[in-house]
Amino acid sequence: MFRGDVAIADVLADDRSILALHQGVVVAVPRPGLGLRDQQFIEQFRHDVVDELTAVVGMKPQNAEGKLPEQGLQHGFQSRFANLRGGAHHLPLRHFIHRIDVIDPLHPSGDGNFWNVEHFTGQLSPVSDARYFVKVGEEFRHGLLAHLIFQNLKSIVWPVSTGGLRENGVGGYDWPLMLHASDEAHAQGALVTWAHWPYPSLEAPLDIALGRIDSIDLLTTGDPFAHHPILVDVYKMRGPKVYSLAPVDVYYHYLNCGFRVAMSSGSDKMALNPPLGSARTYVRTDAPLTYDSWIEGIRKGHTFATNYPLLEFSVNGVGPGRHGETHAWQCAPVGEGHGKVVRSVRPSGGHYAAVIDESIEVDRGGWIAARTHGPKMLPNGATWWQMPVFAHTSPVYLDMPGRPAPAAESARLFLDQLEYLERWVREGNFPTEDNRREALDLVRQARKIYQRLAREES
Repeated sequence: MFRGDVAIADVLADDRSILALHQGVVVAVPRPGLGLRDQQFIEQFRHDVVDELTAVVGMKPQNAEGKLPEQGLQHGFQSRFANLRGGAHHLPLRHFIHRIDVIDPLHPSGDGNFWNVEHFTGQLSPVSDARYFVKVGEEFRHGLLAHLIFQNLKSIVWPVSTGGLRENGVGGYDWPLMLHASDEAHAQGALVTWAHWPYPSLEAPLDIALGRIDSIDLLTTGDPFAHHPILVDVYKMRGPKVYSLAPVDVYYHYLNCGFRVAMSSGSDKMALNPPLGSARTYVRTDAPLTYDSWIEGIRKGHTFATNYPLLEFSVNGVGPGRHGETHAWQCAPVGEGHGKVVRSVRPSGGHYAAVIDESIEVDRGGWIAARTHGPKMLPNGATWWQMPVFAHTSPVYLDMPGRPAPAAESARLFLDQLEYLERWVREGNFPTEDNRREALDLVRQARKIYQRLAREES
């Protein structure tokens, strides 16, 4: 039996906030001295922006009556900005880092051209201090495979962009794969994050199965509960069955397969909208706060991502990214979960707070996470910048030796996508046939993992 608690509250404003939320007001004020244009973005929200707080599970849950809940899962300049700020007096966020802002300007590219290379030093910027960290990172890109963020690099991972027009120029090679670039970044101790998940994500079932991805930025571009048609067209996301699923659902399917990928986010600002710092990652560090300990906190999944609410979440006293052993508990037989909402509550009171503190019985391993969202769309601009009020924790992983979470349904989705990836590899523009054979071998390695999961009994 697992007993957990989830809490939500507004963020309190102060005079240094990058994105402070207080009684329905959003204020975005970039800190002076960072080379960014000082501007202020203020927008009023109605008091009902947060609609519900939910506990989401990826194992086999049951409700208080012993039945499955009937409801389904509801679901240029670039900058990566994470505002890490605790201190709401009614929510005990003492263990999350307090009053620290992290700016990680990306190293953008396109059409074979590169900008702001001179700003990359592999070190924290001189404008950093004990409260604010500024470090230039990199976005490694391919128009069909992935856009990946490398943070805490010591040197640039070349060629930065691969593929043809819009990325590495006409005739550009589809090599190296995102997997190879991730290996080079990891060798430097960097964090590898999937940018603006899931646009694009053809290589995702390969990279995630083979352990190359540390986190995904779910709350960066568009609505987590629905694909945006413009982005689907831009990244040619047609064919694989998984492309028909909501971005948050796809994340849950990877968790169902037993892959451990943290939740993160950043504003990915490259135009007037969205506001700088509109999406943020809060991190619980295991060591005194440094940029390195912040990176490691994300890698371990001690996080929640948000564009408005704060979340505090634990299961049997275990927080996000950690593991809970279940073999010592008596667990009743229950129906299938696979990322279904098992508990929901609506916020109330002057601070619009909500709490879930209940027990859930399970008979298999899996995962549990918390999320909150509302019906109102944030005024972050038109097209794909529109998103609802939303926050989501990384999962707590439930380990039950000999009884893993059922993963067959999820694995079959990714086997289908691997067929499309293999077809692309056979037709891609590789420097040598040895490169193509290496890519095909990697696809075969990932396929074996999903085939094993697909054979396991639910």
